[in-house]
Amino acid sequence: MNKRLFGNDGELFLYNEKDLKFATAESFSAQVFNKIFSVPMHFIGTEIPASNKILLTLHGVEITDEEAVKQMEKSALTGYIPVLNFQGKLRREDNINERVILRNLVQEGRLDNVELSAGYIGVWTFWVNDPNALKYFK
Repeated sequence: MNKRLFGNDGELFLYNEKDLKFATAESFSAQVFNKIFSVPMHFIGTEIPASNKILLTLHGVEITDEEAVKQMEKSALTGYIPVLNFQGKLRREDNINERVILRNLVQEGRLDNVELSAGYIGVWTFWVNDPNALKYFK
């Protein structure tokens, strides 16, 4: 599965008992990567498909809520990974707009690699840990 999705009008939410919108994205792309395990050569096959992972890349990201940023920083200091959710608008092949909802995002790389403060930060990348998200790639 090597399909890639493109969309626009994204919103990033920090989940803290309810979704708190804290950032917007002008556009986004999402791509499925097949994770493969290698096995010793004396077996019949040399690679075994293990799972699919979705990489979500947000472009033109602007953080709009400083309070949510403070909550994320507090979570990072205590070793708790904040729960992030995303929604955006996707134009399907039949020219119909569809709302994409991706839950349980984990930032690619370390949290302190992104300078979190209100304002424009450009590009932000996440792994999607939502098994239901694969339905958008059919």
